Amino acid sequence: MFLSFNGSEKIISSYISYLAGARGFSLNTVSAYESDIKQFVSFIHKRNKNIEQLGKLDISDYIHYISKPGIASTTLSRKISSLRNFFRFLMEEGLVKDDPTLALESPQIVRRLPSVLDVEEIERILEQPDINDPFGLRDRAELELLYACGLRISELLDLKIEDIDFNESFLICYGKGDKERIIPIGRYALDFLTLYIGKVRGKLDKGKADGIIFLNKRGGKISRMGFWKRFKNYCIKAGISKRVTPHTFRHSFATHLLEGGADLRVVQTLLGHNDISTTQIYTHMELRETEEEIEKVKEEKESLGVEIWKKKQELIGLKKELQQKEVRPLRKGRGISPREQGLKVEIKKLEEERNGLRTELEKMKKAVQEAKEEDELTGQLIQKKREEIKSLNKEIGVLKEELEKNSSLSKNLKTQVKKFREEIDELQKSIKQGESELERITADSGKRMAEEMELTESLTELEKKHNTLSSEVDKKKEEKEILEKEVRTLEKEKTKLENERAF
Repeated sequence: MFLSFNGSEKIISSYISYLAGARGFSLNTVSAYESDIKQFVSFIHKRNKNIEQLGKLDISDYIHYISKPGIASTTLSRKISSLRNFFRFLMEEGLVKDDPTLALESPQIVRRLPSVLDVEEIERILEQPDINDPFGLRDRAELELLYACGLRISELLDLKIEDIDFNESFLICYGKGDKERIIPIGRYALDFLTLYIGKVRGKLDKGKADGIIFLNKRGGKISRMGFWKRFKNYCIKAGISKRVTPHTFRHSFATHLLEGGADLRVVQTLLGHNDISTTQIYTHMELRETEEEIEKVKEEKESLGVEIWKKKQELIGLKKELQQKEVRPLRKGRGISPREQGLKVEIKKLEEERNGLRTELEKMKKAVQEAKEEDELTGQLIQKKREEIKSLNKEIGVLKEELEKNSSLSKNLKTQVKKFREEIDELQKSIKQGESELERITADSGKRMAEEMELTESLTELEKKHNTLSSEVDKKKEEKEILEKEVRTLEKEKTKLENERAF
């Protein structure tokens, strides 16, 4: 089979359907992969190559082409992943025989600690929307829910009213790959969400929102870019100078939970992480903060020790200087000479300075002792915090059991989940039927192509035979014409002989 990239749009369209359907990728991932493959196809077009001619060297050249200075390792890794998935799709569809991406290695990704906001900074941002304005109340509800539930921006904007259980105070969220998770909603977030739905949403709804909670002025779903612009504006108003994105709220949510003693597994469940190592990055952040505090105390103690040593050296120097002074005793009956008077004043001055240094040294010693006591107190506090964390973990376990109990007791939720699963089963059956029909059509198409090829070959043979017969007929005609000439000649001779006989 000879397949070029002239029909690349059709191939890419089929590939996108494959990612969204068979692989179950999210819309954002599908969009990114589509962009990556279009870039790859454009690169191949410029080389005037068809897909069957691509080898490892072509793939290597493409990787070198996209590995520009400054490209993030995560971006490069995604582009390589999208390329692997593309050739996997081509292999499954039987469009290529070999996969040139098999030996392709992804770059090592350096996982950086995410930027987070402290509680005071979060509160400053939350207070920026004007809740007396309808859109300000909507934005406040969005921000409260974003932080209180640790949602991704796409998860927040995709929320529907049916996903919220106002009685039990939790929501159902559909994350990456449409994976479902249940998240409790904080009291403040639920209050602002209820206010927004009760006072604002009905006025914005134009009947085309399909249950989406947060709507724009036109009554449609809010775009990621639209939310990002408003979020950035609120951060500026709050005086936040560091780089902050909506995803920073999610990082802060996880970090604050762990700082409060939440169990790592619970945080993993709330965030919807498949791999707990993704969640563990927040424990590294907490550890880094603790290490920074310890280093700070060490530096202060070292600095204090250096100061004490300096003062001791100054005191030793003063003592030597005093010993070197020649102070003669005053003679009876004589006044104090100017030189002796000067020395006496200088000695008194040095003694006062020495006493001052002794006082300062005592203060330094006291400070060192206080630092040691503070270290001991810090250790006690750490131990106390650990005990509090254990206690909180137990409480979280109880809350988790209650949440699971409430979830199991929620009839509405069960009914909805059952309904969704039945719809999914029906869709899967329809997909299987469609796949079977497609396979049948593909098989029939293959048979027809084979029959057409056989007919074409038979027609070619017949044309060859026809040409051969035509040649033979032409020869026979020529022979007939020669025979006819000979017959006419013989008839003439015959006539001539008969005439001669007649005479």
